[in-house]
Amino acid sequence: FDGKIVMSPNGNVDIKETVKAKKVVASEYEVSDSSESAGTSTVKAQTLRVSVNTGVVRESSKIFVTPRGNTKGESLYIESVISGESFTVAISNTIGNGLEFDWFIVGVN
Repeated sequence: FDGKIVMSPNGNVDIKETVKAKKVVASEYEVSDSSESAGTSTVKAQTLRVSVNTGVVRESSKIFVTPRGNTKGESLYIESVISGESFTVAISNTIGNGLEFDWFIVGVN
């Protein structure tokens, strides 16, 4: 496989490109530290939005956001997406001390 697929004695399989399957079943899912598909950002105090820079986002992407604290009744929502560049997360009213959130992008094709 010219180094594109490497099977190690411990059972790991490293694949350098894309894996296509009808269904994937796993006990755990992990994203590498260098991934642009997941992260943590903050809507800062007294602001209504934050742009998250990531080259993997597309108009068709599913973007999941999870607050890391009390939202004080505010809902985070995706305000806009610029394919291949960024997405913007917003709230309707400012929160005194800001709001940290995790985000995760799933590509759809």
